[in-house]
Amino acid sequence: MKGINIGIGIGIGRKRKGWSRYWESLISATVENDEPTKIVLTFGVTPKFPVSYFTVTGHNVLSLTRAGNILTLTLSTPIIYFDDLYVRFKDYFPFHITNNVIDDGDSVFDFEPARSGGALRNATGLESIWYDMLRGSTQRGAEQDSGDTIIYAVYEITATQVNFFYTGCAVGDIFPAANIKTCDANNKVKRVLGNHITQPDITAKRPKFGTFDGVVQFMRTPLIADFVQPEFLYIVFRQLSWTDGEPVIDGNTNYSLLLRQASGGSTPELEVYAGESSAKKTLPINSFGIVRILVNGANSIFQLNADAAWTGNLGASHAGGLAVGRFAVATTKFGNIEIKRIIGRKSADAATYRDSLYTALYNKYHGAWAKGVTVLQADTVEEGDNIYEPTVIYEDNPQILTGETNVFKMWYTGGWGTHYINYAESVDGLTWTKHASNPILSNYSRSCVIKNGAEYRMYTADETGAHIDLYTSFDGITFALEQANCIIKGEAGTWDATTIANSSVIKDGDNWYMVYDGYNSTIANVWKVGMATSLDGKIWTKVGKIIDEAGTKGAAFLKKIGSYYYIWCLGCENTSTLPSDFYRYKSLDMMTWERDVADYTFRRSEPDEGNTSIYGQVADPCLMEFNGKVYLFYAASSDGSRATGEQHIKLSIADMKFEELVKTQEGNIFL
Repeated sequence: MKGINIGIGIGIGRKRKGWSRYWESLISATVENDEPTKIVLTFGVTPKFPVSYFTVTGHNVLSLTRAGNILTLTLSTPIIYFDDLYVRFKDYFPFHITNNVIDDGDSVFDFEPARSGGALRNATGLESIWYDMLRGSTQRGAEQDSGDTIIYAVYEITATQVNFFYTGCAVGDIFPAANIKTCDANNKVKRVLGNHITQPDITAKRPKFGTFDGVVQFMRTPLIADFVQPEFLYIVFRQLSWTDGEPVIDGNTNYSLLLRQASGGSTPELEVYAGESSAKKTLPINSFGIVRILVNGANSIFQLNADAAWTGNLGASHAGGLAVGRFAVATTKFGNIEIKRIIGRKSADAATYRDSLYTALYNKYHGAWAKGVTVLQADTVEEGDNIYEPTVIYEDNPQILTGETNVFKMWYTGGWGTHYINYAESVDGLTWTKHASNPILSNYSRSCVIKNGAEYRMYTADETGAHIDLYTSFDGITFALEQANCIIKGEAGTWDATTIANSSVIKDGDNWYMVYDGYNSTIANVWKVGMATSLDGKIWTKVGKIIDEAGTKGAAFLKKIGSYYYIWCLGCENTSTLPSDFYRYKSLDMMTWERDVADYTFRRSEPDEGNTSIYGQVADPCLMEFNGKVYLFYAASSDGSRATGEQHIKLSIADMKFEELVKTQEGNIFL
């Protein structure tokens, strides 16, 4: 997304010299099916780059050739259909590679419930269909005006009598068949082509956001005739709990391709069974892993992550389809699991291919961030059930832990209808002590605190969301109003006419920059990110929106790293405000912003973050570097729409400095 591109007279818009002007002219990066080891980069100018500074996700760059405005990178290993790749030069923003490599014809299905368009879910998040992404959801078979529908297959209704296929059915509906219906001249369907996996039952049997409850939830495909030995499965998932013998996946008939929590084993072992059993492998509870399973008689394979593969005899069964979360046929055993990806192939993939596919999955789902831990919860009358919006610095002069030399200092919001700013200190960022006189400021929220010499500056939004004010202090606890109305909400009809909030402020040289949230309820009830500038941090000039995508983007955190400005913010990809995850943007001039990572950089992954809820939320990111690691403090809630959502503050740590973090796609799936 491009932001506004105007000058504002304080140094914004200066052109960088050197390699950056070449990289910024990059038009496209593509890899073609007939040359899968070559990435073709097309520039608007003739580039002059050395090969040593190029990196490509999951691949080594061997050489570079030039032909006018085109550079060709040769890789050590071929790109495959499943690769999702970025190319980067030095520390400049990564550029997404258009992958035109086609599937080799041996892939049978590919399910990714989290991907937009990958799943059909209702308003509460329950999923009835995971579309086979090899074929998508748009291809249709011939119209069927006779014969029976197939249970678990997906259809579009082209003609129907009242309630014929199901109660309330209508022409144009897409549905998974729950039972056999015989089509006729008045009741017709077209099958949605592809090996989709479904749950037709409208009761509690549907999973939510790829998570199965271990009680009744499961999904199944109809018969897939060509999914027979040799058959290969690649699965990215985690166990949420463990019970002896409970299934993760099975084939179309019981025990035909069964990955289960080891029968007779112990927590958290897994095994494969297709007539014979594999060795047992351990995947810790709540840890994601990549499982590779080849069922090929005596030449079968079971491999977890990059560990040594078990090889042996798994039997002669053919899967002929897939069941997830349950055995193929009705049973009392169900798996309490979360699925990120399942790929099925009718091939005894060679080691080079299966390693390439493993690398592609690892690069997509492996995250820079460790699992978040709760560090602060609401426990006072003013805080109610919710604390959120942390802003954190690390320095000397503690006000609570006076026996320490240096401490983490946090200012955060408490309450719901009425808001309060509170203060706490910590030695390690994990265990916090709240100030005895909290709250330190009433009827304000969404604060940003920075140091300007010996002075603390708090930019904070008033209770009504009409203006952002500046308070100052010399101890970080007793604040006085320094400047009212640093910025105010916009006039009627402007993008920020209803409310402004959530500022983040930096000083860069002689210039001050503020990013803030705003929205106009008469245009769209979603938040956008705008910018204001100042020469003294007191008198500000609003510039306009800088991030304006579909859905909410807000609670932005601004930081300059090297020559670039970065924003981390919460975002919701639909036209609502929830659920929200974190996204990262990048700019050279503070005016023109682009997503630095195509997908989210930090996703709701735990129940207390609402990972299976359409109201789940991670919000209010605040990042800082400490002891060579980046600390991410953030708010989390299982239901960000309610006063009783129990918002709390968590910490996740990336084991790298900022300069390294922004070279990654981040992510927090924890493989």
